[in-house]
Amino acid sequence: MAKYSVTYACGHTGTVRLTGPTRTREWILKNKEQELCPDCYKAQLEAKREAERVAAAAEAAEQELPALVGTDKQVAWALTIRKKYLEVLDGVLQRRTVREDVDTVLAQQAVESIQREPSAVWWIENGRNPSDREIMTLVAKRYKGLLDLREAAGAVSAEEALAEATVRPETPVSEIPVQIRIRESTVEVIYPERNDTLREIVKGRGFRWNGALWARQIGKFAGTPADRAGEIGNLLLRAGFVIQVFDEVAREMAVSGSYEPEYVRWVTQRTGGDYAGWFSIQWERDNEAIYAAARKIAGSRWSKPNVVVPAAQYEAILDLVDEFGFQLSPGALGLIEAARATREAALVVKPVGGPEPIKGEPKEQTKPGEIDADLRDDD
Repeated sequence: MAKYSVTYACGHTGTVRLTGPTRTREWILKNKEQELCPDCYKAQLEAKREAERVAAAAEAAEQELPALVGTDKQVAWALTIRKKYLEVLDGVLQRRTVREDVDTVLAQQAVESIQREPSAVWWIENGRNPSDREIMTLVAKRYKGLLDLREAAGAVSAEEALAEATVRPETPVSEIPVQIRIRESTVEVIYPERNDTLREIVKGRGFRWNGALWARQIGKFAGTPADRAGEIGNLLLRAGFVIQVFDEVAREMAVSGSYEPEYVRWVTQRTGGDYAGWFSIQWERDNEAIYAAARKIAGSRWSKPNVVVPAAQYEAILDLVDEFGFQLSPGALGLIEAARATREAALVVKPVGGPEPIKGEPKEQTKPGEIDADLRDDD
């Protein structure tokens, strides 16, 4: 790779490395002489970006848009993204008409909710390359969310529903609210930007990220969805987050802390597989003391994700329950009753000794060269 000295349009000189045919190299060098050097180009680009940021900030203030929340770099970047996005959105709204089956009030509120979006990360993730189709998809998504909210809350307007659902701590760590929703047996937590504190809280309560939000399927041993929504709301509220809980019962639990605690230690009945009819022991992760105690029970096995124990060992299971505070499922209680009944119904005897085994007499050994005694004909 050959080195070439080049004088840029800004007057600075530098060295470039080029490959390929001679005429191609000459063409590249000629074009580089019309360019700025890398440092001047970087400075020019940054100056242009700064001018765009200043213009975007001034326009946002004129339009009374909310201040963006995020790091300095995120806010600086998101300001220009939002400006361009809202310009395209305005064009889309001018060109399109609202369908007759669309609630125009909610459609307006959906557009306004996008304009009032305060998260810099949200704008960076959703607004960098706005097209008519992407914008209409996002407006439709906001519209659907507001429609669901209004129906769930039974309020006259989505704004009333939002106001009713929102709870603020005394000293919020952010003005961006965390939305908590219950969808049948699933609890969802929605927050538009990454936050390590929130991530630690929701992961600690069994929520998993699905690419768009945090969700947790509430099984039959985890309590009710309202209890779990109230619990996660309470934890986030105590951590300083503004929350929006749309279920009235769960919202009251979040504020008062009156949700039922979740039991994480259970003894259940295994209903299928190689160990059907055995006890199944489940507990919180990384508790070696419980694992050691469970594996000490005679006949126990590790059957992912739990330790399983034969039903006949119900007394050892009851000892484990007492020692570590486990809950017994109806199936486990049934196993205990059945095993106890089997033991009580069994025949109890005191065995009588039988005859000793017959040892017999030792056989006469034949000396070498003699006929075996059993084969002799002495008569």
